[in-house]
Amino acid sequence: MSQSHNKIVYFCFVFISIFNYGSFEVVEIEQGSINGTILRSRNGRNFHAFLRIPFAEPPIGDLRFKEPQSPKPWNGLYDATYYGPMCVQTNARPDIGADEDCLHLNVFSPNLNASLPVIVYIFGGAFSFGTGIDQGGPQSLMDREVVLVNFNHRVSALGFLALGTKEIPGNAGMKDQVLALKWIQNNIAAFGGDPRRVTLTGMSAGGISATAHMISPMSKDLFHGVYSFSGSITGVRSLLYGPHHLAYGKLLAQKVGCNDTENVENMIACLQEKPAIDIVSAEVRDFPECVLSAWFPIIEPNLGQAQFLADDPAELFRTGNFYKVPVVIGRSTDEFVNPVIRVLESRLLDMMNSEFDVIAPICFRYEENTEKSKAFSEVLRKTYLPFDEIDVRSFGGLAYLFGDSLIGYSVHRLVHLISKQTPVFYYKFSYIGRHSAFLYPHDKPYGTHHGDDTQYPFQDFTFRPGREISLLDPESFMVERMTKIFESFAASGNPNFNPEEMNWPQHDLSNEFYMDIGTHMVEKNGLFLERYSVWDDFVNSASSSVFSTTKSVFVSIFAVVITILKMCI
Repeated sequence: MSQSHNKIVYFCFVFISIFNYGSFEVVEIEQGSINGTILRSRNGRNFHAFLRIPFAEPPIGDLRFKEPQSPKPWNGLYDATYYGPMCVQTNARPDIGADEDCLHLNVFSPNLNASLPVIVYIFGGAFSFGTGIDQGGPQSLMDREVVLVNFNHRVSALGFLALGTKEIPGNAGMKDQVLALKWIQNNIAAFGGDPRRVTLTGMSAGGISATAHMISPMSKDLFHGVYSFSGSITGVRSLLYGPHHLAYGKLLAQKVGCNDTENVENMIACLQEKPAIDIVSAEVRDFPECVLSAWFPIIEPNLGQAQFLADDPAELFRTGNFYKVPVVIGRSTDEFVNPVIRVLESRLLDMMNSEFDVIAPICFRYEENTEKSKAFSEVLRKTYLPFDEIDVRSFGGLAYLFGDSLIGYSVHRLVHLISKQTPVFYYKFSYIGRHSAFLYPHDKPYGTHHGDDTQYPFQDFTFRPGREISLLDPESFMVERMTKIFESFAASGNPNFNPEEMNWPQHDLSNEFYMDIGTHMVEKNGLFLERYSVWDDFVNSASSSVFSTTKSVFVSIFAVVITILKMCI
């Protein structure tokens, strides 16, 4: 093709882009030239959007399940004016679809010629579903002086299958994230972002991911702050490592028709030929009513590959082997209420009553089938579920138990492991807006549920489809507040954007400061310490004899009272 013909094609593309999108922005990045478009913020401000940018080669064919590869450059102009597909998952959005060729990111910037702090959103979804564009929407934050990036990573078995081999040791989805962060370091200046001020944020699995990067040898120097909504890598059993993963892999293979599971190489070859949707749809959980996902980040065996995670997270944080960046982290008041409904309406209710020591470790994620775990199960039953029979009266206690076991305690644990070593701003989100992720009973919010706080700084369509907060809505003040907090933290490592409006102290072990983010910002002390002390006893104990049930009386009575009050409203 002649040079003159290339110019004609280029100018025709420019004309078509201007006609279709009303703007034409071009920047130069490592891969080549890229054009974007202009979108409108919540307050009516124009901002630049560059969408569907590949940060890795498509993880297809022989690359399925494996560590991602850096993207190749392209010739000509790359069209980044529309969103790409989600990574393959069940219940994908029909308007954008799902595909294995999904390792894309989106960049939003109010000023291409600035050097603004960068916020990187990592989506939640139990490492099994989700996409950056659904949870990390830019319309609210683009009224602030920040650059926002969201991206996709592989989910479910496609991202977290671990077979104990050098090629498939696990954590492919986490290594997708690392490659996205490297891309940001190398290219974000072209979009008006400062690569020296990168804050990782995310909700649930996204928050777990953000805190995991703090201890990953692969993530060094790729970020400078963490803001975690309801997620930490320091759960009691957040990592399912060892032979359990290979068992999951073999069960998955059998479910999709790969029956030669004794020869791992043959099994991998078979799995790489199966339709991706079959891979993510195969059910390998024993109790899906209460187990959110079978696929998680793991401690990788050292097989000569780059290890995303090489040791126990709590031990790494305890010994100071982590990247000491400022951290904002917290939970919502109620967190997981939705699983309570599933338990009360399923076979698990009978099992909770007859075999609590068997089902509790599975649902609430701690070690199984040991004398220590059996003693702990008894303590949990007395602490959270004081009635002789577990039934609807136990609604509040079960909600506390799911919230603490899946989210709250892991956050508490991280705060107490690192607050002596790095600045930590701890919070509880208690503001009840109209658009909760969980409405119960009477179609009203049940307190503040898991993910309710993300809707204010980010446009969130995963849990609240179509529910945008307008300037006239009563929740508008919370959008203003939360976006200011993010802007301040991303710029300076401190969320206190105005001393006259708020005084959010760093957490310390003496005063146990946290910020209660409700209609007002209220400094408080001692977030749920009574309940968390039961878990502290468990993780710090060497035997089953150390558990104390004397702390359970207050928690049990309080859970009952809250349940009655909420169900009567």
